[in-house]
Amino acid sequence: MQIILPSPEHARHIGKRLAKELHLSLTQGYAIAAQLLGYRTWDELVRVCNWPANYFDTRAAWPDGQCMAAAIHARRTYQVRALMTAADLAQDRAQAMVDKIKPTAGFTRPALPDEIDPAPRTSNPRLSHQDHAWMSTQLHVVWQSAGRHPQAAPQLRRAAATLECLQLAEWPSNQFGTSLRDTCYVGTSPTYLARLHRAPRWISQQAFDCCDAALAGVEARIVDAGVEDLPELVRTTCDAVRQARTSLSAWRNASAPHDGQPVAWTGVMPIEDEALAALEGSCGLSDGERFAIRHPVYDEECTRAVLAKIGGLPVDQRRSPAIKFASRKLRGGILALHNASLLRQAQPEAT
Repeated sequence: MQIILPSPEHARHIGKRLAKELHLSLTQGYAIAAQLLGYRTWDELVRVCNWPANYFDTRAAWPDGQCMAAAIHARRTYQVRALMTAADLAQDRAQAMVDKIKPTAGFTRPALPDEIDPAPRTSNPRLSHQDHAWMSTQLHVVWQSAGRHPQAAPQLRRAAATLECLQLAEWPSNQFGTSLRDTCYVGTSPTYLARLHRAPRWISQQAFDCCDAALAGVEARIVDAGVEDLPELVRTTCDAVRQARTSLSAWRNASAPHDGQPVAWTGVMPIEDEALAALEGSCGLSDGERFAIRHPVYDEECTRAVLAKIGGLPVDQRRSPAIKFASRKLRGGILALHNASLLRQAQPEAT
């Protein structure tokens, strides 16, 4: 929890009071004040809160008197724990000192330039962080089956994006001292809603039931929470979830004739991974050669190099299904490159 102040002056005032109450030097008081406000050191606090250079940020904090009750409670809890650690105090004494000093009260927050809605949110969140973590998990479960589906995948991404907006709106960073990195829907995460290596072409009844139940649970959790003051975000999120359910239902209807058949994949086939692992273990591959196995039409030299390595393998290895698959794919890439070259030569030169 990092409280961004309009200037270091309020923190200096808190540091002086702490130094007096705890019989410490001013330097020690300033250091503890910085920790109570969410900074590792006093220098870091001065750098971040040196208004106006660094203050114009959407996380610029509201004082306690203009915050919701949940935010004040979260601040006090954090400050008590920080004071217990920094000054080696018992909890009751740290609690009494925080209640007396009120580290995040008593400063004035200037209006930010072009701020659309300067009024702070005063109603407590209806959806907890645990609710959002659960909903994020449900979306991730659905993504494992539908992450490559042309309709459902973008709808799931939209649902995740609007849920993140809903979480940040209910838990504003200028009261709780959080950032985008603190949500469970972070778009930059390499594991959450990332491009799937492969996914089933058809969805089984069991997988569909699991996905549909997960999305129905997400929608029910949002509706039951009764977030009445953010109707547009709630409507947009629920719409995306419903649209994803509709897309999954249509996908299931199209998949029914394929029930009982071997699994068909979109994306990278499992046998391609087997071939890559077998060649890595047998003869080693450069980065370009690994890429050639995935995309044999991009670099003919690397593609031919991998074919040469396959040719040098023992006969029993060359006859394995994975290596035979890789060989066919690489030869197909060489043929495609040759045909493209012939086509270019046959085209008349532009005049």
